[in-house]
Amino acid sequence: RFPLNSAATRGGKARPAMLECSAGTRPSRMSRRTLLLLATLSLTDGFQRPLPSRLRTTALQAVSEQKEVRSEEIDRLMRAVAREYTSFFDPLEAEFYVPDVEFIDPFNSLKGLDKYKNNIDMLAGRTPLGMFTFEKSGTGITLHRIEQLGPDRMRTRWTLRMQPKFIPWKPIVRFTGISDYTLEGARIKKQEDYWDSIDLKETSDGTELYERAETRMALTDFIAQLFSEDKTPGVSSQELPYELLRRSGEYEVRRYPAMLVAETQYSTRPEGFDRLGSFCGGSNEGSKRVKPYAPSIIRSDEKGEKKVMQWPISFAMPGQPAPTVGGVPNPGSVLPSVSIQAVPELVVAVRRFANAATQQVVVYESKVLRQAIQKNGLKVDEAEGTNLWFAQYDAIFSLGDRRNEVWVPVAEGHPWDVADPLE
Repeated sequence: RFPLNSAATRGGKARPAMLECSAGTRPSRMSRRTLLLLATLSLTDGFQRPLPSRLRTTALQAVSEQKEVRSEEIDRLMRAVAREYTSFFDPLEAEFYVPDVEFIDPFNSLKGLDKYKNNIDMLAGRTPLGMFTFEKSGTGITLHRIEQLGPDRMRTRWTLRMQPKFIPWKPIVRFTGISDYTLEGARIKKQEDYWDSIDLKETSDGTELYERAETRMALTDFIAQLFSEDKTPGVSSQELPYELLRRSGEYEVRRYPAMLVAETQYSTRPEGFDRLGSFCGGSNEGSKRVKPYAPSIIRSDEKGEKKVMQWPISFAMPGQPAPTVGGVPNPGSVLPSVSIQAVPELVVAVRRFANAATQQVVVYESKVLRQAIQKNGLKVDEAEGTNLWFAQYDAIFSLGDRRNEVWVPVAEGHPWDVADPLE
């Protein structure tokens, strides 16, 4: 018999005065449930006097074993979810969901495993409505990270892309965000999706905060993308490809592959374009023409006194190692003002603007971008200090709307800073 502290309460109710176990029962023969209860009461000072050391040791061992079992079960669940993202939930592994699983996103709120599965199959083009609405080849989801937030909570980060059939120009609609899961044991009880574009809020202390926005904002965002002229570059285009990590209302976060660039220091922008254009036109030791990729990447100090222009000329294909300098023509003595540089994989925050890219405009847009990402929990790479990054996509003297961007390298430790989503 174990006397309990009368002041101890549980769920607002006083505990009984005594906990009784069968006389002569050895710790090794007690049920796991009894041992867990003894351990809990012992750790919360629920007993009037300490448990016998042997009994306490056995009880705490049961807690440790219980945690290991739970950890293994959650690990199986997380790996199952990772498989589902990879296959776009084909198949959905139903054993990891409760029958009345609940799903909420900016557009929908539904309950039940059948409705949950039907909603996913529709987006993936596996239902009659989905086959009529979406191009199957242009629809998919990329998992960036999956993590356990607590004993009954889990979160994923992802990028969803959809290509509607009913628009003649076949736009790609993209959403980035998170899914917060509520667990029941090692099964999913509830999934709540949040979009970075409408649900990610600014905070004064630099923490990441998501709050549910109105449905009309989701509809506005979707329609705006249908008529946007922006296109995601592919490996077959002449624009440097990237992986979209975040698409907020103010900026994007992108991951660019490792690349080789032709680089030159310059005083005036036409001078930089002329040198790199000459190199790509054949002014190199092999007299070989090189086809560069957009954009022109320009870096400078805040005063604009030291400026470097880079043209990407090669990049690492998915799953392949970084390209080597030996695989491209060498400027050498033919054009000594140009060099070939290797640039490692790069994660940058990006803000687009259409104004002429004067030094003052670039400084202003960079400041706005830095403030925006810091209010969403991201940090600027300290190694860059106040240096400016600017990307120019159009010809130097182009007329009409320009496509210009400021870039800010994001510091390590950001939410996508993992080699494997399960890390």
